Amino acid sequence: MRVVDQSSSSASIDYAVPPDGIKDISFEPGKSYAVFFATGCSEDKAGHLKDCHSGNCPDSHCTVENRPLAATMIYYIDGSWTTSTELGYNFGLYGDFLCDDCDCSSISCIISLNKCPSSTILEGSDGLAIACKAGAGVPSCQDDTTEVSSYSPPSAGTSCFDGAVMKIKIISPTKE
Repeated sequence: MRVVDQSSSSASIDYAVPPDGIKDISFEPGKSYAVFFATGCSEDKAGHLKDCHSGNCPDSHCTVENRPLAATMIYYIDGSWTTSTELGYNFGLYGDFLCDDCDCSSISCIISLNKCPSSTILEGSDGLAIACKAGAGVPSCQDDTTEVSSYSPPSAGTSCFDGAVMKIKIISPTKE
């Protein structure tokens, strides 16, 4: 997982999170962030993710200018959360707020890789589709109303109070 402070040109903060792993991240109020997800990465000596199968960044460092290839993302700004396929799609995401008395709806973005145009498909070393690169025709999270999922109905964005805690579940992309 990569976190980029959208208000600066500094490199991403990278977190290697194992499958079913947990990582707590705090966002500073008043700033905007982009959270990207990458697959099949190794780490350099400084802990930056590199050589990723999907979600890879130029020079192994994501910035506002050096964005990852084929990565589902979540934008965060002042309590508003939005899922996006602007940079492609490599994982389904489901975000649920962990609060007892808040009225914060969940967010999700779950798309079948078969909905992506063939020109945008990113293949793994085995030749199978692993992600969709950004491009014309890639479904947006907002348009995804037909994917059968236990996380329906999909909602690409929501607002909640600043400082809310969200649990994000990563869902392997489907090919049906």
